[in-house]
Amino acid sequence: MQWVRAVVFFAGAMASASMHRVTFSVLAVPIRAEFGLSLPQMGVLHSAVLAGYILGQIPLGVLADRIGGIPVMQSSLLLWTLVTGATSLIRNLPPQHRFLALLAARAAQGLAQSCIMPATSAMAAKWVSEEYRARALTVIHASFSLGMVFGMLATPVLVVHFAWPGALMGFTLLGLAWAAFGQFTLPKEGMQRASETTEELSRAASQGRPGPGAGVRKGNRTSMWFQIALLTWTHCVIGWGGFIFQFWIPTYLTSLGPHNLESMGALSALPWAASAAVGIMAGNLADWLQKARGWKAVRVRALTQSLATLGPALSLLPLLLFRTRTPMSLAVGCLAAFMGLQAFCYAGFHAYVQDVAPKDAGKLLALTNSASTLVGFAANLITGALAGSRFGYTAVFGLTIAFYLASCLSWNVVMKGQEIVL
Repeated sequence: MQWVRAVVFFAGAMASASMHRVTFSVLAVPIRAEFGLSLPQMGVLHSAVLAGYILGQIPLGVLADRIGGIPVMQSSLLLWTLVTGATSLIRNLPPQHRFLALLAARAAQGLAQSCIMPATSAMAAKWVSEEYRARALTVIHASFSLGMVFGMLATPVLVVHFAWPGALMGFTLLGLAWAAFGQFTLPKEGMQRASETTEELSRAASQGRPGPGAGVRKGNRTSMWFQIALLTWTHCVIGWGGFIFQFWIPTYLTSLGPHNLESMGALSALPWAASAAVGIMAGNLADWLQKARGWKAVRVRALTQSLATLGPALSLLPLLLFRTRTPMSLAVGCLAAFMGLQAFCYAGFHAYVQDVAPKDAGKLLALTNSASTLVGFAANLITGALAGSRFGYTAVFGLTIAFYLASCLSWNVVMKGQEIVL
């Protein structure tokens, strides 16, 4: 089926995006040492990625809805891959130009990767039927987590054998290979799956199941914008937790006791592995409830999003109880449970966006993800301040629990499957 090829390509592109993103974080130490960069300069380089990422969200979301998520993702994959390759050549520049070149490369990387969520949303809304949507989305987003794991483990090995420019060039070659794979295998925009949709409607009717879109209902403009606001709030909570643990897991685990760099890298990768594994299970569960049990989409999304918020909140409770006396095994287990259960959001929040806004899924997710990224930026500043205070990480976990519980409540009160048209 055409949509399967699209999902496979997007899964590989997501893995590529996360590998290219995490590679620079791992290489920050040797790059800083070689170029003589200060910590404030490294902070500027990390911020440049987020700046580019935020700026590109809405324009690329609009473009994905207009011309299709597939060509947008293809072009962006090629762009961020070439940027990674160009970064490996910066050491050949005169020393006075290296920082500005790195700054431009990091901003371009963020801009190119800003398409990944809106393009995925637009593609899934157009190509993937409702009964397979949760499974498809969780596979795609689980691949992002697997890319993080692979990048964390593979980058140090490549550096040992080929130095940091060789490591970047290795990931560049992987990206180019996947771009070539997509060029020859992807369905072309315009090859609509109308016949497949007709077959789905007929099959659903014959089996007494609700057909695609059956749970979506009309509503007035005021309630629609209120729902958009709540979707934005939900994505902001996801961003709060996701960005905090993306950047602070190694630092938090290090605060619990001394470990060497290799073991700390492996421990930090475990929560991302859990996210991938649980995410795939969540997608299969959601589609099974809809296809085999006859649940309406809005009911499935409510269940999975509740698990994506209530589950992570409960996962952090032991860390509040033990505080600074937390055993390393318990800390890693709690963080893995947090990241794993949050992965239910791909079968909840993300699938819901395509359910209610099939024609504007790219723009809608671009809007909510822009807000989520801004919150993630602020979350890192707040986490740094709280972790350095007398309350330590306990305050971070307590605030996170409160946000997730509030998100669970608001979703179940407000999200009833109303159609959204931007």
